[in-house]
Amino acid sequence: MKRVLLAIPQILMFTIVFGQTINDHKVTIRYIQLPTDPLPEEIGAYSISLTKNYESSNEDSIEAYNARLDAAKKNQEVQLETWKSDKKRADKIYFAAMATWQKAVNSGNTTVAKPQDPVYPDYPYLEEVPLPILTEEIASENLSNKIDLKGYNKGEGGAKLTFTYDGIQNAKIVNKVLGSGAMTKYQYSANYKMPLNVKLEVPGQGVVYEKSFYNNDSKKTIKSYSSEYDFKIWWMDNGENYWKSLQNNLLNAALSKVNSELNEKFGFPVKSNNTEVYVVKKYKNHNYSAFVDALTYAKSGYDLLSSDVNKINAKEKINKSINIWLDLLKESNLSDNKSKINKKATALLYANLAEAYLWIDDFENADLYANKGITISVLKYKNHCKRVQEKIGLLKSRYMANQ
Repeated sequence: MKRVLLAIPQILMFTIVFGQTINDHKVTIRYIQLPTDPLPEEIGAYSISLTKNYESSNEDSIEAYNARLDAAKKNQEVQLETWKSDKKRADKIYFAAMATWQKAVNSGNTTVAKPQDPVYPDYPYLEEVPLPILTEEIASENLSNKIDLKGYNKGEGGAKLTFTYDGIQNAKIVNKVLGSGAMTKYQYSANYKMPLNVKLEVPGQGVVYEKSFYNNDSKKTIKSYSSEYDFKIWWMDNGENYWKSLQNNLLNAALSKVNSELNEKFGFPVKSNNTEVYVVKKYKNHNYSAFVDALTYAKSGYDLLSSDVNKINAKEKINKSINIWLDLLKESNLSDNKSKINKKATALLYANLAEAYLWIDDFENADLYANKGITISVLKYKNHCKRVQEKIGLLKSRYMANQ
């Protein structure tokens, strides 16, 4: 038994000393993603327009606010006249009493009591008139800055992107009481709707994209408090900017989604993909310098993928690495683990080839070598080939849509 146990470390040591040294070179591939619904080739630009349906609503709200404020001021003026009259009457009574007291004191009366200070009626402060909840102004140039359809210029004569914005409506704070006793909670929410409609029109095709946001009554929970007065304190510090902030957040979220969806369907955005290129560094006395040459061409080619849609320069470089890997595959010997291109080296070549063919749009060969890599069943490279296969469907469908 001891003899067997002693042999195990020796076998492991042999594997460590004499196994192949593989370098995994991590590569970030930046590539131009093709659209799923390409616009006609003659379309090279797009314009953005904004219809502001909220301006009249803002004007109406301001007019109504000013009317309420004027009414409050007039009411205060009327109450103020009454207050002044009542104060004058109280002062007269007080001054008469003070005059009697002062004369008595001057005559030597030391026991006469000084009159109490006058009691005035409550001062009629101006009634608080809540400010209206207005739709925040949107500058067309700010809207334009949020939308960037990659691969196209901004200008007239092409596609037309139209935003129709009705602004914030039915805005109010709602309080809902939850629980009872010591567990009572006061849940505050902002209720609103804020219709925003977007459509992209293309000459000769009509509307190719249309989207609506916030058309229905919506609710955003603010916070729950143990007392209504805790919310009042919070609102004193935050209420002034709450609706402005909410509108900006909602609008930015909608514009971000529109920009993302437009680029997914029609644009040519640059995307990133992380992968690896495998190089056999050394094993026995075999010469693996060709792997380094292939790596150099592959990395150079991958770096050029985002330089143009047709990938002309990138494909030239990547094809050079493919040819080197194919030549190395000719030396594949799966039955001899000591051979230059043994099972492990063959598996990593399949992974390198599947990845390379994927990025030059040769999906048939990408799938072929991915299947080979999976079948040979060296776990690391098998998993790499599975990841390649997961990408083939999406990239192929986009490629075919643009042919």
